Amino acid sequence: MNDEKTLECGFCARFHWHLFLAVLFPTAMLYLFRILPMVNAETAQLAGHRVNPLSGMLVVLIGVILFSGCLALGACTNRLSAPVRHGICASVASWFIFSAGFALRIPLSFSFCIASVLYASCAFVLAAVLSGRGGECSLAEDCAHRCLIAIIGGVVILILFVLAMLAFPGGGYNPCTSMLSKLGRVYLKGVLYPGCYYFFTFSLTFCAFVVFRVYPALVQFLVSPKIRRIALIFGTVNVAGLLTIAWVPEGTVGWVHNLGCQMAVSGGALIFLLLAFRQLNPGMSFAMRWGWVIAGFTIVGIFCIFLFCHSMKWLPFSPYVPTFQKLIIVTFALYLNSYAFYGLRRFRSL
Repeated sequence: MNDEKTLECGFCARFHWHLFLAVLFPTAMLYLFRILPMVNAETAQLAGHRVNPLSGMLVVLIGVILFSGCLALGACTNRLSAPVRHGICASVASWFIFSAGFALRIPLSFSFCIASVLYASCAFVLAAVLSGRGGECSLAEDCAHRCLIAIIGGVVILILFVLAMLAFPGGGYNPCTSMLSKLGRVYLKGVLYPGCYYFFTFSLTFCAFVVFRVYPALVQFLVSPKIRRIALIFGTVNVAGLLTIAWVPEGTVGWVHNLGCQMAVSGGALIFLLLAFRQLNPGMSFAMRWGWVIAGFTIVGIFCIFLFCHSMKWLPFSPYVPTFQKLIIVTFALYLNSYAFYGLRRFRSL
């Protein structure tokens, strides 16, 4: 365990490149493949429903707003107090919701969502003014806090996904016969932007936030600073993939959505694979290091076999592929939370 007063690997730098890049990629995909086409009358449509095209100047302005938001998030480092960082994030979220929601004609983007994040931003800024505390804390305290966020956040994410399933148009969503991304479709059963779309998008976006917060704590188990930096790169890929899945949902631009899935799976798998080797993570037991990894890679392997068999028309798509997709997600969530529980106990004891 390191004894520095703040987190390593650039998380106290003047600019947070990991966060900037993790948000910039999905933002670019959102802009290029969902917002930019809205300037053309032939492509300005949502799920087959014609809408009036946007002006080119307005689309350029939206692009500037989104890119500025990515830069603002990059400025959120541990040099700032937690309320200030969260206030900036909430403010940037309101920019994203308003600009992207306006371009994509998302009805709720102008009412409840905007008001919620703006009030949250004001509350965080007020808390920062009243507390007057600096942003630095001990490494152990910061890591314990990040692990606690992962544990609480995991419960919130599960609730949001359940709500998304319940809000599926007409009910009847079966996780064993439908892929999870179906909940994020823009158009379902004659409903444009159904309730499940909002819950799904918010749950994945919040999941990316939780995962990004906990990775810097998990990599502290790795003994090599160089390996820690590599692990955080994998974590950045994982977070960028999660946000791409959320912001370019199924049924919009298929290959971009699938790319997000591949980034999320590969980034998460690689960071936990690094944690599995005793030379890199000597303080963890063999069962903790390899148990979940072996289980996860086995499930992913079976999932790939089912996909291949379906492509060869040897097996139907459901229930095989959707069921094992859920098993992959559950395994990753349990693995992440097992490390979070272990890390919370360990960091609090220091």
